[in-house]
Amino acid sequence: IERIWLTSPLGSREKTRDRKDYRNRTIAIAISECNSTHISTDNIHEEEVGKSSQADLLLKMILGRKDVQLFKDERDASFISLMINGHRETWKCNSSTIKELMSYEFHKQKGKTLSSDVIKNVVSVLEGRARFGEDRKKLGNRVAFTDNTLWYDLTNKMWQAVKITDQGWLVTDEPPVIFKRYSHHYPQVVPEQNGNTKAIFNYVNIVNEEHKLLLLVYIIACFIPDFPHPALIISGSQGSAKSTLSKLLRKIIDPSLLEVVTLPKDQKELIQKLDHHYFTFFDNVSYISEETSDTFCKAITGSGFSKRVLYTDDDDIIYNFMRCIGINGISDVATRSDLLERSLPVELNRIDESRRKQESDLYKSFEKDLPSILGGIFDVLVKALRIYPTVHLDKLPRMADFTVWGCAIAEALGYTQREFVDAYTSNIKDQTKIALNDNPVAIAVILFMKDKDEWRGTATDLLTKLNNEDIFSERYGSGFPRGANSLTRKLNELRVNLRTIGIIYESKNSGDIRTITLKKVEKLLADDTDGVF
Repeated sequence: IERIWLTSPLGSREKTRDRKDYRNRTIAIAISECNSTHISTDNIHEEEVGKSSQADLLLKMILGRKDVQLFKDERDASFISLMINGHRETWKCNSSTIKELMSYEFHKQKGKTLSSDVIKNVVSVLEGRARFGEDRKKLGNRVAFTDNTLWYDLTNKMWQAVKITDQGWLVTDEPPVIFKRYSHHYPQVVPEQNGNTKAIFNYVNIVNEEHKLLLLVYIIACFIPDFPHPALIISGSQGSAKSTLSKLLRKIIDPSLLEVVTLPKDQKELIQKLDHHYFTFFDNVSYISEETSDTFCKAITGSGFSKRVLYTDDDDIIYNFMRCIGINGISDVATRSDLLERSLPVELNRIDESRRKQESDLYKSFEKDLPSILGGIFDVLVKALRIYPTVHLDKLPRMADFTVWGCAIAEALGYTQREFVDAYTSNIKDQTKIALNDNPVAIAVILFMKDKDEWRGTATDLLTKLNNEDIFSERYGSGFPRGANSLTRKLNELRVNLRTIGIIYESKNSGDIRTITLKKVEKLLADDTDGVF
């Protein structure tokens, strides 16, 4: 109004008229100016008004329901939980399921279809309300552990779950909102009471009794989340049914449309697979790179990963998870000491031709036994939950939590805690043998220290001496470190494994010189000149 007053003819007239007259004339001109710039509703397309009305109406339909819960998970992703066909389901706000449900309900109630723009706008509002609301929930993938209660998602159409406590287990139609779903999830069978866990050995060709115990404990331990589980490494010759066992374990622990997967070369793809699958089995692996080995170690012990949402922005997706991993191959594919320390190697025997079955017959028989096997697992878990608080061990290996739970599970299965500890300790020694036998530096050090109790010098001195070992240079010279720094790094990686066989490796600064000490404190496990166990 002030602008109009100053630029209008009224502003230049003498102030001889009444102020009230000035005011009335100014207001009249202002109204005239506003009318000339006002956009009439006639200029708005009818379809835009319709879209706005549909979006508002759809939002009222959704938010008006008493059963709707909007929340964010531990990663700040937006979720909606609501009743569908008599049971509660939980999905991401932008999932295809929720979008299809919107279209279905709107057409059912209003007899009209929704445009993609309307659905997109409504989803955006729901995501905002969930993201910036106060309700936050931790969502599990297949398994969850809350308030001393284990939960196992059956991932069926009814969204049923198994509730396990130290008093018993049951299938419930109304589990709490604690699970997320992915498209690969496959429905699990309904378990049977008083089942038989050991029926799994009708389909596994393992002769070693210790390996039988360890495999059974491992399977059951996978139903308990939130602690590091060793990677199950299945090896064996051709015809030992490694892939078959891998698929059967997947059906027991975490049934999926993808029974086994190929180990991807791209680390981003590997991380996403690990995130979306609680238990992932990598089939027919012949080689594990250093980068992949590091990724596996992080996934086992629980670490964060990140990747950019889009190449056009700086937003990151943060992955933070702890997963169960299985790997099979003809030979021992996990050779790096850090992964081996987090592994559980199990060897299968070749199946005799007289005992071979057609795969279709084997799976048909297994499907009949699966409800009993699964029910037997839950029976054992009930007992293990009672035993676990009473387990006390003087010494614990690297995978300490798995060891304690393993003792509880073994006792619940009818074994003693000592039987499990002895079996697991023996398995750890096997891991050490694998790590040392496949490592040129380890074999060189073993050969070098065979007739010595102690050696001290620089990394350069040690590199020179190791390279001068004739028997070593002939067999492993091409794969040996060329520089002192590389040798030191390799020795640091082998420190724990060397200590296991009685060789202590130390590295200390003495002024400007770093001194290496190798000291033999126990008799070496290797008695032959090749250093092969």
